[in-house]
Amino acid sequence: MAVTWPDSKYEAARGYLVGARIKDFFVESLGWDSPRRGAYKAQSVKVDDPLVPSGVLNVECVAAQSGIPVWVCRVDRIPSNTSQLEVDRTLRALSMHRLCIFVQEGVGFTPRQVWRWPSASSSRLTRHELLVTDEAQVEALLERCALLYLTSDDIANGVSILDLLDRMRRGFDVETVNETREATNQMAGLFELLAKAGMSDDKQISTVMARLLFLLFADDTQMWSESEDSNSFERMIRGTHQEGTDLAQRLNELFDLLNKKPSGASAVADAPEYLSGFKYVNGGMFADAVPIPAEMSGAVAKTFRQQLLTTSERDWSKVSPAIFGSMFQSVRTKETRRKLGEHYTSEEDVLKTLNPLFLDELHDDFEKAKKQKDEGKRRTALNNLRRRIANIRFMDPACGCGNFIIIAYRELRKLELDILVRMRDLNELDTKFKHNKHGESSLMLGEAGARQGPINRVRSLEPMVTIDNFYGLELDPWPASIARTAMFLVERQMDQKMMEEFGYAPVRLPLSHSAHILEGDALTEVDLASGEHVDRDWSKVLPVTAQDVSDGVRVYIAGNPPFAGQGKKGTEGTEEKKAKERGMRLAWGEDYAGYLDFATAWFAKAARYLKTLQEQSEALGVTEVPGEFAFVSTNSIVQGKPVPSLFSPLFRDGWRIKFAYRTFPWKSEATGKAAVHCVITGFTRSEVPEKRSVRVFDYDWAAQRTVEAEPVHALNAYLLGNQNVLVRERSKPLSSLIPEVVRGSQSTDGGNLIVEAEDYPVFAADPVAARYLRPFIGAKQLIHNLERWCLWLEDASEEEIASSPVLSNRVEKNREWRSAQPQKGDAYKLRDIPHLMRPNKVRPLTSYVCIPRHVSADRPYFTVKYLPAEAISSDAVFMAVDPDGFVFAIISSSMFIAWQRAIGGQIKSDLRFANTVVWNNLPLPEISEEQRRKVIAAGRKVLAAREAIEEREGAPVLLETLYESLATMDPALRAAHDELDSAVDVAFGASRRCSSDEARLKILFERYQELTAAEEAAKPAKKPRARKQTAK
Repeated sequence: MAVTWPDSKYEAARGYLVGARIKDFFVESLGWDSPRRGAYKAQSVKVDDPLVPSGVLNVECVAAQSGIPVWVCRVDRIPSNTSQLEVDRTLRALSMHRLCIFVQEGVGFTPRQVWRWPSASSSRLTRHELLVTDEAQVEALLERCALLYLTSDDIANGVSILDLLDRMRRGFDVETVNETREATNQMAGLFELLAKAGMSDDKQISTVMARLLFLLFADDTQMWSESEDSNSFERMIRGTHQEGTDLAQRLNELFDLLNKKPSGASAVADAPEYLSGFKYVNGGMFADAVPIPAEMSGAVAKTFRQQLLTTSERDWSKVSPAIFGSMFQSVRTKETRRKLGEHYTSEEDVLKTLNPLFLDELHDDFEKAKKQKDEGKRRTALNNLRRRIANIRFMDPACGCGNFIIIAYRELRKLELDILVRMRDLNELDTKFKHNKHGESSLMLGEAGARQGPINRVRSLEPMVTIDNFYGLELDPWPASIARTAMFLVERQMDQKMMEEFGYAPVRLPLSHSAHILEGDALTEVDLASGEHVDRDWSKVLPVTAQDVSDGVRVYIAGNPPFAGQGKKGTEGTEEKKAKERGMRLAWGEDYAGYLDFATAWFAKAARYLKTLQEQSEALGVTEVPGEFAFVSTNSIVQGKPVPSLFSPLFRDGWRIKFAYRTFPWKSEATGKAAVHCVITGFTRSEVPEKRSVRVFDYDWAAQRTVEAEPVHALNAYLLGNQNVLVRERSKPLSSLIPEVVRGSQSTDGGNLIVEAEDYPVFAADPVAARYLRPFIGAKQLIHNLERWCLWLEDASEEEIASSPVLSNRVEKNREWRSAQPQKGDAYKLRDIPHLMRPNKVRPLTSYVCIPRHVSADRPYFTVKYLPAEAISSDAVFMAVDPDGFVFAIISSSMFIAWQRAIGGQIKSDLRFANTVVWNNLPLPEISEEQRRKVIAAGRKVLAAREAIEEREGAPVLLETLYESLATMDPALRAAHDELDSAVDVAFGASRRCSSDEARLKILFERYQELTAAEEAAKPAKKPRARKQTAK
C-alpha cells in the first residue's frame, strides 16, 4: 500500500491499538470525529450464545467520519459468528456503512480483536482477526489503517463517504483476496496431481476441477444441510485409506451418486455409508461421465489425498467467486501457475463498467423510493424497482471465467435483498394481503412464492433475480466451466445472506436452473447446411423478443473482449489469424476496416443486436430503449486512425456515448502480463437529455485512482466534450501554411555507416572521413542528447573512399552485408550503392524541425529540436522543413499538444505523433504576415531561453529535463512559452491567450470543421454518369 503513517503519529497509534483504546486510535491518531451527541445511541443486543453468559452484547459508537460510524463491543470472550451477525443486523438498521470491532479483554484470555465491515468482495461481512500479542499482525493492521488517516487536505476539504469507503475496501478487502489466492494455490496443486495421474484432456480435467470446487464450497456453505457441521465431502475424504488407494474410486462413485435421481421423496439415491450426507445435485454439474483414473496409486495417490484434505479444511465460504475465477483460470499452465494470483480482474475494475451502465441508476432509484413520504407510494416504488431488476437480462459475450456475470448477479441480488430488508424494517410488508386458495399470504416462501403471478410474486421472499437471467459466451471450455460453477457458488453465498436476514433461503438442490454460459466463438458459427462460417446470431444466445421488451425486459451487454491490434491478430497465414480476420469481417460487414482492434467486433455485434431488438420492439409500440452496452478496450480505439472506422457506424445507427473512463491502467486477467492502458465506453440509443448527464471518469496518475469529473452534455469519439467530429487520416496537410512531415533517412546498413561515440576519434583523425561525418539523430539522441554520427557519402568520389582505409573498410563491409540479405528485401537491392543509405528524396536541405515519434504524456509541450541541414535524422524520427522557424513555433505550442492529446494515438500512456492523422489535420487557418512574424519571433525566444539554460549549466540539457513538468520548468523558458502560446492561440482564432486546453480544443474543432467544409465546397462537382444508350 502506498499510504504510510506520519512519523509523529505512528508510535501513539500503535500504543492505542495494542491497548484496545479504539476511540483514541480513531480520533487522536486517524483524525476522525467523535460521534455527535445523540447521533448514534449505544445498543444492547440480546443473543443466545454460551460465550456470552449474560445473553446481552453492549455496543458503543466511539468515532465517526463522513457518515461511517465505528462501533466497539467489549467482551470477556469473542462471541460466536452467529452473535456477531446479530449485532451487525442491529447496527445495519442504524447505518448502511459501518465498522464494528469486538474487543476480548476477559481475565485469563489472550487479548484479541475482531474487526468487521461490509465488504465489496463478498456478499457476507468480512472479518479481520487481530492477536494483539503478535507483532506482525499489529504491523499489518496498522499498515491497512494508514489508508484511513485524514491528512490536512482531507480535513480542510472534507472527505466523501464514497472516498472513505474506497479507502476502507482497499485496506481491508485484501482479506478476501488473500483467502482466494491461497485457495487457488491449493487448487493448482490438485490440478498438477490430476495431470500426473494421467488426465490430459483439457475439457475433462476442467470438469473434474469444477466438481471439486463445487463440493468444497457446498461443504462450507451448508448446502447439504443447514447444520454447522455438514461437511459431508471432508468427512468422505477422511474416510478413505491414508495412502489414497481408494480415493479415485470413491470420488467417481460420488460423482455418479450426485447425478442419480433418487426415488420417492428421498433427497439422494441409495448409497453406502461412506457416501452419506449428500443430496442429489443434477443441473448438469455431474451429468457427464468423467472418471478420475482409477489406477491413481503410489506417491501421487497419497499426495492427492493429503492435498484434497488440506484444501477441504479451508473455509470456502470466505472465498470470492468473482476473484477466484480469474485466479483459477491461471492453473492450466506451468508459466501462469508460477505467477499465480499476481494479476486478476479486480471487482473494482469490473464495477467501473457495471455501475455507470445500470447499477448506479438502480441504486439511485432505491434511494428515491426510500425517501417517498407517502407510505403507499413508497411501497409501490420499492415493488416496482424489484420487478425492474428481475426483468434485467445480462450478457458477457466474452465471459472468460465469468467475473462480469458473477458480479452483475451478486449486485442485483444484493439490491433485491436491500429492498426486502427496507420493507421489513419500515413495516411495509403487505400483511393485509388476502389468503389465496393454498392458504398463503404476505411473505410467501419457496414454491408458494415462485408460483405467484407477477403482481403478487413481488410480495414474496422468493428471489426474483435468478441466475438463469445471465448469459455468457466463451471460446475456451476451461474458463466456461469455471464460470458456470462460480455462478452456483455466488448464488449460494447470496442465499446465505438472505438466511442471515430472514431465516429463510431457497432450497437449490437438486439444481433446477443455471446461468446460460455457452462454449463457442462469439463472432462466428458454422452453418450446418453449407458448412461455411457465418456471423453468429446473438439472438439465439440471448433470446429476448420484442414482446419481452414490451413486458419490461431490459438487456445489458458488457465485458472485457480480447484485445489484438492490427499487427497482433496472430502470425500471417495461421488459422488464428484467419479466424480473427473472418470474425472481424463478419461482425463489421461493409463497415470493416482492417486496422481496427479485434475487440471492436464485439462493439459491432452488440450494437446490431440491440438496434435490431429496438426496431422490433418499436413495431409493437414500445418507445423505451430495450438495452445498452459497454466494453473495456485498449485506449487505441479512441485515438488516431481507427476512431472514424469504429464510431462512424455507431453514430450513424443512433448510438451515443452514455459514459466513459478515459485512459487508465487495467490489470490483465492473464497472470504475468503488465497492466494494459484501457478505456471503458458505454453506449445508449436513448434520446439526448437536456441536462448534462454523460458521465466522465479520469485517472489521477499521481494518486493512482479514478476520479469522476463533472458530467457533460455529450462526448465525442475522442472522449472529449467537444463537437462530434471524426478526424480521418489524410496524405497532405489540410492547412496551406504548414509543410509535409516526413520520416528521416533509413540506413539499411547493418550498422556499417553508423559511427558510435567510441569509434568517433578514429574517423575524426582521418582527413578524408572527417569531411563526411555528420551528426546522426534518432529518438534517443534527440531526447537524451546522446552523440552518434554517420558516414554521409553522397558527395564522396570513389577515389576519396578508396584513399581512406576506414571508409573503404566500412563501405565494403556494407556491400557484403547487403549482398547477404534476402533478395526480395530493400537491403539486397541497395548492394550496388553500399556507400549510401536508403535514398530519401525528401531529406531537408535547409534547417528543419526534428520530431520524436513518442513523447511522455507528462510533458507540458511536445518536445522537438530545431536542427541545421547538416544533421541527418534517422527513420526513428520525423522531419519538417522549417527555414524560418515557423513550424518549430507551431509544434512547440500548447495549441498543438492539445490537438495531439485529443486525436493522436498513444503507446501505453505516451503520446504518439502521426503525420497523417495529427499533423496533416492540424487546422491552422490563413493568417497575416504580421501574425506569422509574431509566431516566429515567439518561437525564437523559446530557443533562446533553452540556449541560455545550457550556457548557464555549461553543458547540453536534456529535453526531458527542460520539460519534465510545468512546475519544474525554468521560469524564463516558461515565460517564453507563455508568449508563444499567446501568438499561436490568436493565430488559430482566439481573441487572446486561451485560459485552458478545453478552450483551445473548442477552437481547433471549429477550425477543423471550417477548413474541411471549405475544402469540400472547392471540389469540382461530380459529373452525372451518362446513361447507356440501348437499342430500340
